[in-house]
Amino acid sequence: VEGSDADAEWDEAALKMRYAFAALFSAGVMTVLGYEWGFRKQVSVVTTQPFDMERPHCDLTGFIRAVNRLKHSYPIFNHEGRQDRVSPVEAPVVILKKYWETERALLIINRDVTAPQPLNFPDWDWWLEVRESGRELVTDISPGRRPGPVPLPLQVNLAPGEVRVLHVRR
Repeated sequence: VEGSDADAEWDEAALKMRYAFAALFSAGVMTVLGYEWGFRKQVSVVTTQPFDMERPHCDLTGFIRAVNRLKHSYPIFNHEGRQDRVSPVEAPVVILKKYWETERALLIINRDVTAPQPLNFPDWDWWLEVRESGRELVTDISPGRRPGPVPLPLQVNLAPGEVRVLHVRR
């Protein structure tokens, strides 16, 4: 997570980014009690009691539901497979590629949770291994967005902590 705000790691955008990354880049995902409400106190499996519940700082339940639905709908997000980093290490926007059988996915993550970041991705089709005639098979399946086609080049202004997902089944 990048950004200058000291509370940025507890920001709703940061929590959403972390959950989406963990859920979509791993075969499984777990959270601690209260993550969906932005709880900040450390949880103990031995001493935490119901009266330790905090006042919610945010409500991520709808976002988590959307990510879990996405994970359930596409086999690539339920299997460990080959993974590559597409973007340079120092880039504020991380682009990761995941492979599984005939599926390919690109996760595009704005690491900065305090500021939007521009993205100009002119060759996403090459990274997803699709030819010109197969570009219509690629779908933006980002959590919280209606699935849709992906323009070439992909030029977007990513919101702080935003995660976009491009998917193709070849």
